[in-house]
Amino acid sequence: MPSRASSAVLLATLLIGGAPAPAAPRTIALAPPSTEVALRAYALGMMPVDGNFSRFRGTMTFDGSEPGRCGVELTIEAASLSMPQQSIRDDVVSPTFLDAAAFPTLVYRGGCAAGAVRGTLTMHGQTHPLELDLERNQTGLVATGMIHRFEWGMTERPIMVGSTVRIRVSAPWPPGWPAP
Repeated sequence: MPSRASSAVLLATLLIGGAPAPAAPRTIALAPPSTEVALRAYALGMMPVDGNFSRFRGTMTFDGSEPGRCGVELTIEAASLSMPQQSIRDDVVSPTFLDAAAFPTLVYRGGCAAGAVRGTLTMHGQTHPLELDLERNQTGLVATGMIHRFEWGMTERPIMVGSTVRIRVSAPWPPGWPAP
């Protein structure tokens, strides 16, 4: 049976600093080449047309004391879009769609909860809510969502281009973090 003195020392140690401290926030840098920001539109509503952005920066910060909660900020340069066909890429960044000259960046800000990232996307001069599904896999994190381009005033060629565009952000696990 421990003495009163040793019990008091144990209690003081736990109260003063022996108890585990809350985990510190952890941050993933969202930047090329380790992170990918991609889009997929559907020509005629069925043929996928893919593209990737090459210039973007941001962070995803996890709250060490509350697993599953995070904060996300991502800024993408619209003109950095690359696509297999240059003519399609030029059309997407033109005033008809993204209008990269007038609106040079896309900005996403949000937070994680219950397997999703809920936030806002500013694109084409407008800001609207955008929820992304958040998936953890063996290589990292993948956030995927669908935008309805008409909500952002991009209404040209609705049949040829389709109304929805998939956005996908893939980021690797930071060094030292255990995979799921």
